[in-house]
Amino acid sequence: GYGYADELTRHFFEGELVIGRVAEDELARRYTPGVTLDEVNRVADAWTDTATRAITITAPAKAKGLPTKAAVEALVTAVDARTLAPWVEAKVPTTLLATAPTAGTIASETPADDLGVTRWTLGNGVRVIVKPTTFDNQRVYLSADSPGGTALISDKEFASGRFAIEAVLSGGVGEFTADQLDRFLATRSVQLWPWLGETAEGMRGNASTADLPVLLQLAHLRMTAPRRDPEAFAAWQRGRIELLERRDVSPEIAMNDQVQLALSGGHKRRKPVTAADLRATKLDPALAVYRQRLGDAGDWTFTIVGNVDLATLRPLVETYLASLPATKRVDPRKDIGVKPPKKVVTKIVKRGTEPKAAVQLIFHDDDTWSTDAEHDVEILGSALEMRLREILREDMGGVYGVGVYGWVTRSPVQRRFFTIRFGCAPENVDALRAAAMAEIARMQKDGIDASYLEKIKATRRRSHELALTDNQYWLSLLSDAAQYGDDPHQALADAEAPDRVTSDQQIGRASCRERVSLNV
Repeated sequence: GYGYADELTRHFFEGELVIGRVAEDELARRYTPGVTLDEVNRVADAWTDTATRAITITAPAKAKGLPTKAAVEALVTAVDARTLAPWVEAKVPTTLLATAPTAGTIASETPADDLGVTRWTLGNGVRVIVKPTTFDNQRVYLSADSPGGTALISDKEFASGRFAIEAVLSGGVGEFTADQLDRFLATRSVQLWPWLGETAEGMRGNASTADLPVLLQLAHLRMTAPRRDPEAFAAWQRGRIELLERRDVSPEIAMNDQVQLALSGGHKRRKPVTAADLRATKLDPALAVYRQRLGDAGDWTFTIVGNVDLATLRPLVETYLASLPATKRVDPRKDIGVKPPKKVVTKIVKRGTEPKAAVQLIFHDDDTWSTDAEHDVEILGSALEMRLREILREDMGGVYGVGVYGWVTRSPVQRRFFTIRFGCAPENVDALRAAAMAEIARMQKDGIDASYLEKIKATRRRSHELALTDNQYWLSLLSDAAQYGDDPHQALADAEAPDRVTSDQQIGRASCRERVSLNV
């Protein structure tokens, strides 16, 4: 959309011809091969003409120690005088693994069930769940999960360990620097991201069917061979520190920080990261936490969904997953003791210079997780969002949009959260907030009109129909079921039953009172 709008804008103001993307592509294919290196160099020389050079320095309003004009001119003169040698690209290996690991075994197999799901337990204890599909032609999705996370490391380890993923991603993997890995993957359709959360860790990725071996090789290396690169880590650290030093000027970041602090009761592990935290971070402790949390595959579950052939997948799993180091460690999802406020907390965060405000109303309470509870709070959110859009936007003309979201956490603590967000003019905050609270009270008393519930049912029914042909839906469904020991048949049955929705069920989820209110 933006691309078309920009092109039409240039056409109107600058007279640029609009010939269409197909024609532009045909011209590019015709003329690009004729562009020579000499022509590119001549353009570069013209762009670096010092006669028209302009130097701009931007910095926060409160920044200190900015360079003087003389210092900048001296720096530019020194750079211009340097003789730069042509960049020489380091040769990138043609394979991720020069030698394949010693293959393990598939210890047991549960053949495909009525959902088309096959389950393998490997000799090292790793579980593998596979659902072949043809929804997304020639694409395979992977999810790997393990309970544990940063909750199982000490406070001393946490200081650097919270940045374990960044430490590894900055350094690369195996014999590959991060840059070499990017160049290796540039000619392949493979993506894989390790992650480390508070109560779990894992990896998410996808690949073309043809590049499935590379995806599993990379998963193997991410767990067995994180690369230590002090220079790359230091560069990441410097860049992140610069961002953190400027974060306080952003109204959105300041508000998010206050939300996090309020909902966690100021818990030390939920406090926003500061530049001082980054300066104190050390590479080796961060890598140690990574190896501790992602280096033992004993309680890991790999879920694979997509256009995959079981006969082709089997030897790949035996080679790259069954060979992963594993003990009999089975980690819990540990509660770190976060205590949300038990009374109403109101925060007013003043940042920025523009005449605008952002408002969040957050409700929470203890709850008992169930698929019904999860669906009920989601549906309540949809119904309230429809009503608040009518009241706050259409009737009062006070907002452009409003978002309402509800969810129930399952582990390690079961708790319900409900959030209302909208932006408005600062002078309208109190009136709009009061209107939102009044509608909640009315809905608690009178219930949800049947017409809204019918719209929501129809929308959810259609969304579920589309989800059944989406690989990522199945990936999430099967991996979540495996992590919690659920039957995926039951999860499907619950999602397929929007007709159980009634006003009383949803209103039962609206009983908690407001606990946190923020505006910026």
